[in-house]
Amino acid sequence: AFLPAWPQLVVFLYQLALLRVLWALAIERPPQPWRSVAAIAAGLTLGPLLAGVQLLPGLGAARESVRSMGLAAKEVAMSDIHGFSAFRNYLGGGWVYGQPFSVIPCLLAALAALGPWGRRIATFYAAAGVLFFALSLGTQTPLFDLYFALPGMRVFREPARFVWVTGFCLSVLAALGADT
Repeated sequence: AFLPAWPQLVVFLYQLALLRVLWALAIERPPQPWRSVAAIAAGLTLGPLLAGVQLLPGLGAARESVRSMGLAAKEVAMSDIHGFSAFRNYLGGGWVYGQPFSVIPCLLAALAALGPWGRRIATFYAAAGVLFFALSLGTQTPLFDLYFALPGMRVFREPARFVWVTGFCLSVLAALGADT
């Protein structure tokens, strides 16, 4: 995702990876947590280093762009493809940006908690999917206001793109359910 210049997707995936590490440290309590954290940090650092030849000129251009300053909430949520009307479309089968819900993956995802890996992994991906789905509803939820207050989160438009991560979490849950 670094090379084709999809910085928003990269930020979302890094956020998900960070949430997964925090979840593992708080809930799963690995036997050697700092070794695991160091290995994950090295892995997350490796991507930008490998793509650095393309990233550095892009960062220079980004500094000159309008996105170098934080956007206002009105600018972030410019279109009407997010919000509770989109939520109805997600569930009702109408077309909506990044449609994450389909019958078969949802049925498979429901089986994920029954697998041999336990409920912890399935619970994490279900919770992360719900969190990012709530963020995709945009300014209509107080959760988005909390996210928007975090440093560096005023850069990207279209909260509906959070559904990308919801779809990813649902894919992981469907894979775990299929394995079950």
